[in-house]
Amino acid sequence: MCRLPFYLLVLCCVIILPAIKGLLPPFIKVCNFTSPDFAKCAVESGKAALPSILKGNRELDIPPFHPLKIPLVEFSSGSFRLNATDVVMDGYHNFNITDVKFDKEQQFLEIDSTSPLFELNFHINIDGKLGSLRIEGNGPTVIKLYNGTFAYKFNYKTHKENGKTFASYEKDEFVAKPAHVYIHIDNLFSGNKLLGDNMNKFLNENWPDILEELRPVVSEMVGSVTRRMLVNLFKETPLEDMFIGY
Repeated sequence: MCRLPFYLLVLCCVIILPAIKGLLPPFIKVCNFTSPDFAKCAVESGKAALPSILKGNRELDIPPFHPLKIPLVEFSSGSFRLNATDVVMDGYHNFNITDVKFDKEQQFLEIDSTSPLFELNFHINIDGKLGSLRIEGNGPTVIKLYNGTFAYKFNYKTHKENGKTFASYEKDEFVAKPAHVYIHIDNLFSGNKLLGDNMNKFLNENWPDILEELRPVVSEMVGSVTRRMLVNLFKETPLEDMFIGY
């Protein structure tokens, strides 16, 4: 299991916030979170809204998702350094929402989904140790997650303004359980094919551990967009207007 605190499922978060009066577009179905059928309603709303969400929405600060692009992600820890540029993420259109949980007392929203394929393409500049081996390179990279189950949990805290309740970001977590992961990095070790091939073989043979080590990078790749969108959304709209029955 790979526990990734990164914020995938951007579109799911938007379509599961389905009662924003005057803000969400009409293709979002309104659901009452106090209803015993909230999860069913939210799942149906998400599936119906998905095609429109993928196109992007300026009012909600949602970029187009097919594909989603991020210019730069940087990460360092000790002697390990990784920069990813020209990040392209594709596969949001494959996500199938399976369950939604909203807890007012514990102050979290959780969305579960499945996907046959989610793909990350970017240019990597990496130096340090990955797994038990040293790695160094600068080149095109692809990471593919196959047949995954995903759970995204967004925790928030609340405060009052003019008698209304507003939410702000506290923390979030993404748990990914892919059945298989493919990783390939070009131009490793200054283009040494033998060393590069052996390293790519090692990465794929040990993908569960490698994916866990790369989780902060993937986190920021996918999470920065979600974070910006949800922070803006909660900052502008009180929860009483966002959720029927709050």
